[in-house]
Amino acid sequence: MKSKINEINKYFLDNKINNVLLSISGGVDSIVLLDILLKVTKINKRLNISLFHTNYNFHNKSNHAELLCKQLSSKYNLKIHLLSTKLKGNNFEHNARITRYNELIKLINNYKYSISLTAHTSDDQIETLLMKDIEHANWISRIGIRGLNDSVYRPLLNINKNKIYNYAKLNKLEWIEDDTNNDLSFKRNKVRYLINENRYTTSYFNYLKELKKNSDKKYLEYLTKFEISKDNYLLRKSKYFLELDIKFLKFFSSLESKLFINYIVLNSFKEDSLKISKFHWSNIDTIIRYGRNGLSINL
Repeated sequence: MKSKINEINKYFLDNKINNVLLSISGGVDSIVLLDILLKVTKINKRLNISLFHTNYNFHNKSNHAELLCKQLSSKYNLKIHLLSTKLKGNNFEHNARITRYNELIKLINNYKYSISLTAHTSDDQIETLLMKDIEHANWISRIGIRGLNDSVYRPLLNINKNKIYNYAKLNKLEWIEDDTNNDLSFKRNKVRYLINENRYTTSYFNYLKELKKNSDKKYLEYLTKFEISKDNYLLRKSKYFLELDIKFLKFFSSLESKLFINYIVLNSFKEDSLKISKFHWSNIDTIIRYGRNGLSINL
């Protein structure tokens, strides 16, 4: 992983990043990423690491995982932010992700962290791409997990799980195995199980990767298009609002309009991007397209 240490350090130096927030679960992926970051600090004395742990109080090792994260923060003299929550509703995975990322954004803003890091691996990416295909998701969702998205950096996205475990064992790291990873009632766990059972062919995985590649290319084309177009449609902006010329609706589809508005918001306010459900966006799109002139919408 020496090349990964140098890669991460170069990214930090190139982007003048000194204060980072690592989302740590206590599982093997984030424990390995912490160890890598600690090695980065040995060659980059300006780097400060803080930790963020969410205890969902969901499985019998939840408190053990939190304790391990506390012990690591104490051992290496790292600041740690703790969130304890119990989630309601049926879609635990989705709700957990939203809760975690919302808290990450708050911490980044309140404590002025340059960036946050998560320890997603290439295995997570394949699982995500497969789930999106099962759901017949639109092209933007076929991008899957992004290596860099808004304020989140995922440096292990090109590392597979076997390498993660090998590194952890070689460096005698301690981590907590989440028993719920074996619960097949969770969609991701079921997909992971089917992958491990070789239920999918290599050609199918190559097909998913090709879809991702095409989606990545298309997304970059849109960003270029938005950069060229933004000055034509952004009429006014202040600390609290944006005023757009809705003529862009003539040239963009509903999905493109959503991406464009999100692009404008992100580049105007930096720390904010829109987390809007499909249902909510459908209503917003209808209002924007068919509402009266001068209408104000709170996103």
